[in-house]
Amino acid sequence: MKIIGIYKIESRTSGKFYIGSTLNIKSRWSRHKSDLRARIHHSLILQRAWDKYGENDFEFTILEECGKEKILEREQDYLDKLLPVYNICPNAQNCLGKRDSEETKKKKRDIALKLGIKPPKETWEKKQKQVTALDETGNPIQHFVSLAEACRFVGRDCTYVSTITRAIKRDIKAYGYKWEFKK
Repeated sequence: MKIIGIYKIESRTSGKFYIGSTLNIKSRWSRHKSDLRARIHHSLILQRAWDKYGENDFEFTILEECGKEKILEREQDYLDKLLPVYNICPNAQNCLGKRDSEETKKKKRDIALKLGIKPPKETWEKKQKQVTALDETGNPIQHFVSLAEACRFVGRDCTYVSTITRAIKRDIKAYGYKWEFKK
């Protein structure tokens, strides 16, 4: 039977937690765990804590069972009273599909840094894609250990990595250069 209600994901070590609501708690917990294990969770702060403390440090508990019609109202009450650190949205709403502004991304990053939650080196090291800038004839000009480094080379910040990636996939120029992933 599906349990509709409000739940909490808490770090035993730090005491910090995440609060959520769902129409199927068991299924939602499975999704949280799956996303956290794959390092793709929507809450960067919770993801970093999970990476830092490990899966066994986190406890999932049901705070309240309630009807579908009251779920957002009850979740908002918990958010307002308990002020969870790991939630990225202060309001009870569905944040999926929401695109953060650059200002919001910076705030989230600053909060994670303030809390001392940093991604382990192996997390970002595995994700780096090495690229090479090429001249008009296809000869290598410069090699970069990451897309972010390539962005800095052309005077952009790392939010422009998708432009270089798109140029590689479409075999077009970006920022005056052709690009390729290191083979």
